[in-house]
Amino acid sequence: MRQHTKLLLFFFILFIYSCAGIKPLPKLGTYEVEQRVAYPGKVNKIVLQLPSIGEKFRVLCGEETLGHNVKGNTLETVWAPQYWYFETKDGEETNAPTSVHCYLKSEVYGQEVQYHIATFEVKPFEYKKSYIKVSKKHVDLAPEDVKRWQEEVKLQKEAYATAELEKSLTDKEFIKPLNSKITAYYGNRRVFNDKKNSWHSGTDMRARRPTPVKASNDGKVILVKDLFFNGNAVFIDHGAGVITMYCHLSKFKVKQGETVKRGQVIALSGNTGRSSAPHLHWGVRVQGKWIDGLQFIKEKGREQKAQKYVTPKVEGKN
Repeated sequence: MRQHTKLLLFFFILFIYSCAGIKPLPKLGTYEVEQRVAYPGKVNKIVLQLPSIGEKFRVLCGEETLGHNVKGNTLETVWAPQYWYFETKDGEETNAPTSVHCYLKSEVYGQEVQYHIATFEVKPFEYKKSYIKVSKKHVDLAPEDVKRWQEEVKLQKEAYATAELEKSLTDKEFIKPLNSKITAYYGNRRVFNDKKNSWHSGTDMRARRPTPVKASNDGKVILVKDLFFNGNAVFIDHGAGVITMYCHLSKFKVKQGETVKRGQVIALSGNTGRSSAPHLHWGVRVQGKWIDGLQFIKEKGREQKAQKYVTPKVEGKN
């Protein structure tokens, strides 16, 4: 009995000491919450002045944790609603919220805190519809083709999982991989052979002959592969949740795991995979979603002042 009492006393003293080691949270500041509009497939740039106190900063929009980059006391990230935000591929309506709240979260003295930084009102965006004729084998897939495609989806997910999320791999502006005419824009509804409904997840650029394709920015090659739909394709991780993809290539000029520079030739354009004519399909993936790459370049390069962190007033001081 005496031994049991001593043991209880020991744990009580240990508890008191552990509680004494927990610092009380200081009075935290706030941000002026931005009210903004977002459209499916269109990115929004978020720039924040970080609080002077705290660590392990991260940004969440809805339930998504966003890749980001911190430079000095400034955090930058981008967010976009997915293309199929208001409806499914079968045309059925979703229950997606029309308002999405974004928060900056961090740890202060080991305790999680959050700051409301923005609210996005998500509105529909009308994309064009086009009708495309391709080989029947690319619409009515044989069982072996379905199996190959499923394996490739798994392979791509594994590659995406290796991407850097907590820092950017470049401090340069993004560029187009080709300076040629755009033949198909992001977001267009695609009806293949009058039966299969799909959508265009990137931007098509004219390339009538094997043309050098350039990396849109500095980064690391995370996948080089011949894919059923995309043909010969290169995927580059640029950090902070941004990946670019280059498809239908005729020849690779880089290898998986290689570090590349902006403007470096990574491949020659071609007509491989599901392609009705020689061209380059260029895709931009942000926070796990394929978005409008051209709008991304414009928005990412736009000068934007950081949202200021308003330090709380201390009582007795002006």
